[in-house]
Amino acid sequence: MIDHDRLFKELISTFFLEFLELFFPQVMAYLEPESLKFLDKEVFTDVTAGEQYEADLVVQIRFRGGNTFAVVAFVLNISDPGFVISYSSTAIC
Repeated sequence: MIDHDRLFKELISTFFLEFLELFFPQVMAYLEPESLKFLDKEVFTDVTAGEQYEADLVVQIRFRGGNTFAVVAFVLNISDPGFVISYSSTAIC
C-alpha cells in the first residue's frame, strides 16, 4: 500500500514556497522566503476538546522588514481510496 501521507508531506516540504505562491499569493508578499525553516514535529492540545494532536509539518518563516516570525503547524489528513486531502493549520506569531 502506498504511504500517501508521507509522500504528500515530502511534496509539501520540498515545494513549500511554491505551495504558498499558488494557494496564498497575497501572503507571500509579506514573507522572507530565505528565512524558511522546518522545525521538529509539535504536539499540541485542543483545550476545549481535551484532545492532543501531532503536527505533521511545522514551518517557521520571517515576515519582511522585521524580526517577527510566523510558525505554522499543519495537520494533514489524506484518506485512501478517495484521495481526499484536508489540512488544518495554526499560525503562531
